[in-house]
Amino acid sequence: MGNEFNSEDNQVAMSKNGDNFSAMILPEGFKPEEMIYFSVQTTIADSTYSWSASHLFPEDIDSNLITPIHDVQGTGDESPLKNQEVVISGRVTANYDHSFYMQTTGDKRNGINVYNTFFRGKIGDSLVVRGKIDEYNNLTELLDVTYLYNFKKNNPIEPKIITTNDFNEDNEGILVTLKGVTFTNGGKVIPEENASYIFNDQYGSGVAFISYSSRLAGKYLTSGKADITGILSQYMNTYQLLPRNIDDIKIVTKSHEFTDQQNSVSFYPNPFKNELHIDSKEKIKQINIYNSSGQLILNETDKLKTINTNSLNSGLYILEVIFDDFKTSKSKIVKLD
Repeated sequence: MGNEFNSEDNQVAMSKNGDNFSAMILPEGFKPEEMIYFSVQTTIADSTYSWSASHLFPEDIDSNLITPIHDVQGTGDESPLKNQEVVISGRVTANYDHSFYMQTTGDKRNGINVYNTFFRGKIGDSLVVRGKIDEYNNLTELLDVTYLYNFKKNNPIEPKIITTNDFNEDNEGILVTLKGVTFTNGGKVIPEENASYIFNDQYGSGVAFISYSSRLAGKYLTSGKADITGILSQYMNTYQLLPRNIDDIKIVTKSHEFTDQQNSVSFYPNPFKNELHIDSKEKIKQINIYNSSGQLILNETDKLKTINTNSLNSGLYILEVIFDDFKTSKSKIVKLD
């Protein structure tokens, strides 16, 4: 162990406990943000094996010097700590191309955007970060990061259940879920461009923003009801939801919501085995097949009217036909062994 790769400046023997080997290392003389390099070596029979690793030596930060995120957010529309350097802690809730979000547990004003830093963590990781507080188009951010340490707890925060009535400052920067929403411009593939998608729940409407570089580009945006999860962000005077990936949009359309579509589309046979034939008087734009949990299983965009279903397991599925005018037809279908 030492401050250079494959250093042998400090050595310690490992002790065996069953099939496990361990050793206590007490590094001394290292400064904050210096890297400690490890090399582990073991001999089995006539063979010797070695592994290398490294660890960033953290700063010793007094917990009393850590500012809670809810104090950074304050009680108004703008942070009371704007332009001040602070140290915050929390868990990663989302990673985007130029920023990530982190938050702590609590009911409100406990999430924040960390902008333009190469170092970050995976969702659920616990971080300590130092930087300057700023407001960008009414979104509170921590930027000019001078220190970040990742404890790698891997313990994701559960999203807060809200409605469109709760799109406000109290929930800015927080991971949230809205139940049973419908998209006014759903039923199409998400393009590789910045776009806003309006959705509605029983209380009103909201906006989901999906960027050109999003992990959702090229995915199908459902026309049915869905539960949608993401970070509630803000741009100017608009609060907008930022989904992280397609798994944040879970289809929840129930069978009782289906209507009789025999006049617009027909399909046979049903039950089916290896092929499903679809006939319609209207032009078909897209055909989707979902499993009983609402997951998209098959997606045909080349307007085929005979679908190869060899890849499907036996069971109940939902057939969705999208027409050129974006109207949809949904029906239950059954695959046989």
